[in-house]
Amino acid sequence: MNKTHTTRKSDLWIFFHIVAKFLQSKNKNMAILLIFCLIILNILAVVTLFYWSKWISRFFNIIQSYDLSSFPSILGLFCLITACYIIFITLEFYFRNKLEIRWRTWLTNYFLSEWLYSKAYYKSNFMQKSDNAEQKISEDIRDFVSLSINLSFDSLNAILSIIVFSSLLWSLSGTLSFFILNYRINIYGYLVWSAMGYATLGSLVMATIGKPLSQLNKDKRSIESAFRFKLSRVKEYNESIILFNGEQYEHKSAMKEF
Repeated sequence: MNKTHTTRKSDLWIFFHIVAKFLQSKNKNMAILLIFCLIILNILAVVTLFYWSKWISRFFNIIQSYDLSSFPSILGLFCLITACYIIFITLEFYFRNKLEIRWRTWLTNYFLSEWLYSKAYYKSNFMQKSDNAEQKISEDIRDFVSLSINLSFDSLNAILSIIVFSSLLWSLSGTLSFFILNYRINIYGYLVWSAMGYATLGSLVMATIGKPLSQLNKDKRSIESAFRFKLSRVKEYNESIILFNGEQYEHKSAMKEF
């Protein structure tokens, strides 16, 4: 358990260290501006969804009361809310990708420099176990940057949604009263607590199921990386393989890595 805790702490330290170095690079001004824009756009998108829920309530009230005179205004409000939400989401998608490209470019350049100038590409030949650096620099950096950005801003969006919609859900909940052993218990805002309980339970179940999948995914990527590397060597040494009729050996060797 202590080993797991230490590993998580180390992973978090590495993550924040990489983020800090990126925000201290020559890209820091644009990166900070993009992060600020993404935060503002997430806030605006959540607020727009809040007013969308208000619009739905008002719309059904108009339908129920047969108030046809208010229908043009409610339709215009619908167009305005929808247009604003589309604009916010589109801009948010654009800025996310722009931040991802800049971060990935910087991170690729950083690790490529470390790999080449430290002679790691040569030293790795003498290591008992070393993953393919080309896969780490291309695919792993791509996935790290993409997942980090998506997870960060999706978490921000979820937190903002909880803050904004909890007040609405609380006002709709009222009070749930029941008796246990002739003792009356009142639960105020029971819909809020029910939603939080459901979300917590779902998160625990997904974390429990997903924990072993993380290692399986890591093993899968390592095996696929070794297999691709083996096939690339066939192309690199194709003349030697043809000269010595080494097709059978290369076939068995490649399938052993698969």
